[in-house]
Formats: sequence, C-alpha cells, structure tokens
Amino acid sequence: MASETATPAQRQAVDTIIGEVQKYLSARYITISRVRPEIERVWDDLVFQGVAQLQLTLSNSKPFGPVRYHVAETLVGDDDRQARDFLSPSHTNSIMAEIVEADDKAGATKRMEGTLEIHDLRTLFKMIEPSFTTTVSLVQTFIWWDFEDAVDLSRFEIKAQRTKNYMDGKLTDPVREWYQGRMQMKMQPTDEEIITYELCQMRRSVDSFCTRRVGEPGFKRIICREQPPTDPSDAIVAVLANHLRLQAHLRAGNALDANLQGQIAAVLSMEAAEVTPEVALAYVDSLVADTRTSLRSELNTSGRGGKPYFMKPRQEVILREKFKAIVGDRVLPEKNVSMDKVPKDPGTSAQPRQ
Repeated sequence: MASETATPAQRQAVDTIIGEVQKYLSARYITISRVRPEIERVWDDLVFQGVAQLQLTLSNSKPFGPVRYHVAETLVGDDDRQARDFLSPSHTNSIMAEIVEADDKAGATKRMEGTLEIHDLRTLFKMIEPSFTTTVSLVQTFIWWDFEDAVDLSRFEIKAQRTKNYMDGKLTDPVREWYQGRMQMKMQPTDEEIITYELCQMRRSVDSFCTRRVGEPGFKRIICREQPPTDPSDAIVAVLANHLRLQAHLRAGNALDANLQGQIAAVLSMEAAEVTPEVALAYVDSLVADTRTSLRSELNTSGRGGKPYFMKPRQEVILREKFKAIVGDRVLPEKNVSMDKVPKDPGTSAQPRQ
C-alpha cells in the first residue's frame, strides 16, 4: 500500500515500529563498532537500506482470504492470529523473507543465470566489497531479532496514547460504535468498558514482551553501559569549539595575540617572533583535526567504562511501571477472558477511526 494512500493510523503504525527498530540498531552498533571499527564505513548505508526495505514491507498489505490487511496496522492491532502469521517463518504471509534475505537463492540464481548477478543487497555488496556481505546479513538479522519486541513496544505506545485520550473524555459515538462491533456487544459499550478493553490489549503487549525475556539466548541480547554523571565527550566538544573559534579568527586575517603567540611558540619549541599567522593557523588546523578524531572515537565508544547491563530487561521494568501507572486504581478482568481476545471479524478495520 502506497504511503500517500495510507490512513493516519497506518502511517503511525509504520513510523512507530520503524522508530523502535532504529533504537535497537543504534544500541547494537555501539558494541559492533568497538569489536570491528571498520564497519563504521558502511554501517549507516546498510542500516538505511535495511530500514527502507522494512518500511516498504510494513506499508504493504497481505491477504487473509478475500480481504487484504495493512501489515503494520495489523501488527499493532488486536487480531493476534493475523499478527502471528506475519511473524511466523513458515506461514505463507510471513514477512521474514522480505526482511532477511536467504543465503542460498539457488532457484533465483538459476533463473537469472547468464543475466543479472545482482538481485539483492547481499549480492550487491558482494560485488562491491565481498567482506561486507556478512555485514548485510548482520543488519538484517538484527532487525529480525528485535522486530517482535519493537512491535510490542509500538503497540503498547499507540494504545497507551489512545487510552489516555479516552480517559480524558475524547471518545465519540462513531468510535463507540466501532468498539461495539469489535467487542461483539449487543449494546454500545460504556466508556469505561472501552478503556478496560484497551488496557487488556496493552497488558497483552506487556506480557508478550516480558515473556520473551525468559530464557532469551545470550547472543541475541543487547549490551548497554551506564552513562557516567558527566559525559567525557562534552569536554571534547568544548575544546573543539574553542579551537574552531580560534581557527576562524586566524583565517579571517586577524592579528596574533601576544599571549597566544607565546603559548604556540612554547609548544613548538620556537621563538615567539617565529610564530607567524601562517604557522599559528597550521598548528590550530592540526589541533582541530586531532580533536575531531578524538571526539568521533569517544562518541563511537561512549559508555565503554560504565557498568554493563542488558537493554531489554531494563525496558521490561520500565514497561511494567508505565502500564501500572496507566491502569491506576482500575481492576482489570483476569487474563484469558474475552476482554483479552478479539473476535475474528474480517470485515472490520484494524484500528478505530478517531
């Protein structure tokens, strides 16, 4: 489905999932770049390509019987069966093959024998630089590993925003009618019943995210580090700013300050009179270049000295606290009752029209 024809709810679903995936990729990059610094040269391009492909997949629709469903909207919607089909590697509607390119495309290669050798990102980068083929695989695998968690977090945030609006009295009759059909009620549900329904759906996202943390393989975990009270890069930024101001001052042809002239002379083991504006500018240029290198290195390895922790278990704690705060004093029905399950209704949109 083209983005220009998408509804606001569909665009929100795509953008929110993409945003969560990018957060995970950024967190993984810090570790990867420390282990393999040369990956920095191509990482941004590969992430851009991978996210663009993911965005295309999320913006498309897939059929369930005679009805087509928008992928992202369905993933953050209430039909758990359809969402699971999208995420199942073995289902005909699985989106896995669209995100992670298969290593062996023998069939495609045979059909294309004697014509085009480049037919996906892996073969493209293999032709450019064979060593980066594994990096393509790495980015795509990371996206898939984190995708279901990104969906749960996105679903929670979208429903939290909607539920808060309902709690603020922003429910309308058309929306109430939508919930009446969705909840299969003979009478129009009360506002409190609708809020409870959405809270139960949010609870499903929380439980799903937290359940995956149990027994999660170590190789899939994202390692982050505690940030120190003061970021070392802040001091480097301040130094660089001073160097850049001095550089601009000298390039503008301004006279050398006697004090600065003496300082540079001491560093370069020269007489003060020998420090001409040209000599001073060359020295400051070297300072700017060195400081920029230091800043880049610090940013790429930020937090390296902090205490390590796993990112998603910490997200689990935050997610539970946020849900508890939204529920407040309300008492939700027990799990696995009708409020937690949405009836199959192929004729109903995945999201209420606000």
